[in-house]
Amino acid sequence: MDKLNEPERPIPSGKISPNQALVFSSLLFIAGLALSYYVNIYCFALALINTFLEIGYAARLKQIALVGNLTDSWFVASSFLYGALITASSAHLMVKTSPALLVPLIAITAFTANASREIFGDIQDLEGDKKAGAKTLPVIAGVQVSKKAAVFLLTIAILLGFVPFQLGFFGIEYLAVVIIADLLFAYSINLELEKNQKMMRTAMAVAILAFAVGVIF
Repeated sequence: MDKLNEPERPIPSGKISPNQALVFSSLLFIAGLALSYYVNIYCFALALINTFLEIGYAARLKQIALVGNLTDSWFVASSFLYGALITASSAHLMVKTSPALLVPLIAITAFTANASREIFGDIQDLEGDKKAGAKTLPVIAGVQVSKKAAVFLLTIAILLGFVPFQLGFFGIEYLAVVIIADLLFAYSINLELEKNQKMMRTAMAVAILAFAVGVIF
């Protein structure tokens, strides 16, 4: 698929061979698992789950409609869960109120935003995915249905972005930054697909900044 959709990436461009990539990625997996083990058992368990999911994603899952999108989005969301699990032995996170709801809320927001970006990306890669035989959502259901699904998920992410402020987890500083992120998300919807992907990545970076501002202030 990357030969058609992302020919500049290291393997399809010939910068690294598949065997070299396999060895390098295996070493990274082992190192990551080893390091997570020394954090705590919870982090190790999540890292182990994600390792198997990553292998399955690369082998097959990314070519299946929605399954690949949702799996990739889980990786994004689980990074926030991993961060919370690092503090599992502590009494609380550095927030003004209990994080019991906050962490899943942030993870779900990240999950829906990334799932939307993934579907928009599949629309961009439609022709290459058809040639590669991938069964992505745009290949199976068409561009219009896929765009509606992407917009629906993005709308959920935008609305969820206000909830930490409404529930009192974060203050006005968070709200100011997350509004900028939400405006960038909304603006990305009708952009040409390549620009859409860049804008959504920018919006996600601003959203992460908003969460950081919420915790600090």
